[in-house]
Amino acid sequence: MNEECGALGKLIEVQQVGKRFGAVQALEGISFSVPGGGSLALRGPSGSGKTTLLRLICGLEEPDRGQVALDGQVVSQPGRLAPPWQRGIGAVFQKPALWPHLTVRQNAAFGLTGWGKQQAAARLDELLDAVDLSKLAERYPYQLSGGEAQRAALLRALAPRPPILLLDEPFANLDPALRTSMLAFVQQTQQAEGATLILVAHDDESAAICTQVLYLEKR
Repeated sequence: MNEECGALGKLIEVQQVGKRFGAVQALEGISFSVPGGGSLALRGPSGSGKTTLLRLICGLEEPDRGQVALDGQVVSQPGRLAPPWQRGIGAVFQKPALWPHLTVRQNAAFGLTGWGKQQAAARLDELLDAVDLSKLAERYPYQLSGGEAQRAALLRALAPRPPILLLDEPFANLDPALRTSMLAFVQQTQQAEGATLILVAHDDESAAICTQVLYLEKR
């Protein structure tokens, strides 16, 4: 996807999804939908399956029952799993998982294959400035603090303008002022670029940037 195309959010539909890990029933009978360009906050205690649900939508886990559909196309169900790279998803989990051999800028540029050189450079400069990483663009992940690495992971997820954005507590390691700033930036970016957002949130401030809230109970 090049910069001129922009991102059109995809409808996310989760129907009666269940997932078990050994003796632990992580999710059971979860159903919801998020309209294209909409936003949903996932709330609930630790162990209620919030991260598992994001991994199911991403294609990193296969459901034991139920299905996940994006824009009417089933991408996850028992015995059928479309790979993550076919789903148009930008994701940030609690561990940033940056490529250790690439700089911050190179990590972010990884998803910009097919963009023109000048377009890609302008996009990266814009986002580096927005997440306050311009001065750290040539550093490697081992040279970053936890909060800096989280922002670098957000930068990488946002760079190609994905139609779906999944964020799993991406600002947990940030101080309160920076967290507030990053939440506002994510909200503005999501609305301006039309992405469909699902955000795992443990606090009211994070949940407030979304138009829907789903609370998961611990099983």
